[in-house]
Amino acid sequence: MDGKSNPKTVALVEWTPAGHHRTYFAAFAAALVKIGARVVPFCPWPDELPELLADHHDGEHSGRLEKAERLYWPTASWVRPLWLRKRLASMKHFRDLGKSLESWERKSGVKVDLVFFSCIYDRDFEHFGLGQRFFSKPWAGLYLDCRAFRRPGSSHPSTGKVPHPEELFSLPGLHAVATLDEGSVNKVSALAGGKPAVWFPDVADTRISESASPEAGLGAKLQAFTRGRKLVGCIGHLQKSKGVLELIRAANDPAMEETCFAFVGEVNWYSFTDEEKSEVLAAWESHPRIFVYPLRVPDGPRLNSAVRACDVIAAPYLDFTNSSNMLTKAAVFSKPVVVNDGYLMAERVRDYNLGEVVPEGDQNSLVAALAALGHGTSKWSSNEARWSDFLKMHSQEKLQDSFHKLLNWDTP
Repeated sequence: MDGKSNPKTVALVEWTPAGHHRTYFAAFAAALVKIGARVVPFCPWPDELPELLADHHDGEHSGRLEKAERLYWPTASWVRPLWLRKRLASMKHFRDLGKSLESWERKSGVKVDLVFFSCIYDRDFEHFGLGQRFFSKPWAGLYLDCRAFRRPGSSHPSTGKVPHPEELFSLPGLHAVATLDEGSVNKVSALAGGKPAVWFPDVADTRISESASPEAGLGAKLQAFTRGRKLVGCIGHLQKSKGVLELIRAANDPAMEETCFAFVGEVNWYSFTDEEKSEVLAAWESHPRIFVYPLRVPDGPRLNSAVRACDVIAAPYLDFTNSSNMLTKAAVFSKPVVVNDGYLMAERVRDYNLGEVVPEGDQNSLVAALAALGHGTSKWSSNEARWSDFLKMHSQEKLQDSFHKLLNWDTP
């Protein structure tokens, strides 16, 4: 069809208000508009969407971007037992979405051709099938968990459950599935019964601001703290699986006595045992070379100022099979990274020479890699890093290509 005269309409849906969800949502909206779709955004922060779009959209074709509709996460129920509560919540979840879609169609006189879920987690879509009686639109989405493709049969460390995406992918109305794992596209398609599976780049918000507000000044605070010493950064949502304990122990190693460490981001204390929490707090409260900002920092200029201030980005995530756009951010600011071996992030670091890969659980190797990168004694060289190639692969232009393949619609 001719997208200029009769564009297809995509309802872009996101419930989760924080973290990378805003970045993906804005990037997806911009890419869809660019390739010719009419986009109806449903999200928790409609008033903030124009600002979020600034890093991804030049304003061209903005007439195809409809006014964003507010979408709330359903209020928690106290129905017992728990299994029934979850099922009822899911039914309400998708019933409310169905009502919102119908309301928009009535007001606009335009039919929604496809619903695209910008982030699909197993926990949120576990009972999607129960809600489909209220939700009859063709749908697609970005399935985030790569565990079922990388380590099939293994349980998720935060839930203890084994992912079964084939159950979700077998539901009626599925148009296509997107994945951030370039090595698993064929596996995803097979689990989806041969439906199209498309790789999506892991885009990042790369905005920088020179604002003098306290949070935007994190980079300046970090530089003042280091007083010329090298800085290793652990940045984002801080939890045990991000290697927080290993990095605290690295800070105490004699090999790191001239290196500072920064822990920036909201802390998930539930991921630590009481003993581990005590170890973290003791180090954060007393270590002279550890800088801590244990509050949520929105993705964008504030977070990026911290990334830019670091000499090394530490991402030794534990049992982490997924993608992370921290690699994209590190590449934007030409920062080497340290990751654990055995997973998708390690493959990318090796393929594009983005830093060092260490065996998971090997504390000595982690310390050696951090020290070598920080002090320029590593075999890794910034001259050989393929940062620009990596950024081309994880760009807004590549995202447009991916959406074009996923939708399989004629566009302007």
